[in-house]
Amino acid sequence: MFKKISCIVPLFLFIACAPPELSPEQSLALKQAQTRQYEVSYLIAWQSTIGFLQDNYYDIGQANKESLILTASKKKSSQDNMKELPITDLKKNSIVTLTIFFDQIDESNIKIRANANWSRDDGTGLYQMGAISIPISGKKSQSITELATYKVFHDNLSREIQRRWVAEKMRLDSKKN
Repeated sequence: MFKKISCIVPLFLFIACAPPELSPEQSLALKQAQTRQYEVSYLIAWQSTIGFLQDNYYDIGQANKESLILTASKKKSSQDNMKELPITDLKKNSIVTLTIFFDQIDESNIKIRANANWSRDDGTGLYQMGAISIPISGKKSQSITELATYKVFHDNLSREIQRRWVAEKMRLDSKKN
């Protein structure tokens, strides 16, 4: 009986966290919505992205310029309308996690791909199987596949990149004079 439980629980957890099924066309459209090319240096894109996330109260997780990856998360509060990353049906106390990949094309062009997930603790923390209660995390994770969410994210990030690029250009021009 103990072996049956150990086999069922991982299957249960896998089903609870499985990403939504997307057709090849939907998957391609999602990848395109998640990715945008910017005509700036990697350093400006990196600094802009970190600044943008911090300005919007994300906690930076992994931030390593050499690995070209950045992770950040934030818990939605009742006061936060999350205009920088609008997600349908996002409830209070949901946790949004972003993974951002940087693909440096050349010295003045970079692609940024953002992948977002959200999770919510369902409050139980237990999986009931008859009279047996098995502790589990209680968190259900879901990939964000709404194309409009990524468009808004990149539009907002673009403004921060543009602001930082102009500030850097002004700084360099003032050094020349």
